[in-house]
Amino acid sequence: NRPMLGYGDVVYASVSLADRDIDPMVTCVEKNSNRSKGLGPLKGGYVVKVATGFSRDLLSGSNGVDEEEEEGLGTSPSNVLALLGESLQYECCLGVNGCLWVKGETHAETLLIKNAILNSQNISLSDSGREARKRVKWMIEELLKKHNASTVED
Repeated sequence: NRPMLGYGDVVYASVSLADRDIDPMVTCVEKNSNRSKGLGPLKGGYVVKVATGFSRDLLSGSNGVDEEEEEGLGTSPSNVLALLGESLQYECCLGVNGCLWVKGETHAETLLIKNAILNSQNISLSDSGREARKRVKWMIEELLKKHNASTVED
């Protein structure tokens, strides 16, 4: 059951063997269950490279969530995924190596999501949690306004 892959195809896989003396081996099947569980070729979408520290923030279980936060969505800019999910439906795969694949319902939404994520990594972490969240939310709202204005014109 190997998928037919072509040059340049994007694959969500896990590294099963890595050694400095041999080529790494990747797999699209989980060891415990012998099922793909979401691994495999990714169709469409957009691949972007983010900082590895930022990717770890996005992958962390807390996703920047601070228990003190009233709204419960977190305080770091990494909660951009949750904020985007409030307004858009999208898919995303992210590795600890900083490779991020996103796919929205349309090409324009995919680019909007990509831009929001890239821009959110530049928001200063020295800001207070509420300030960082406000900036991320404002940025997403502005991108959505531009997107909605362009779809009305078409």
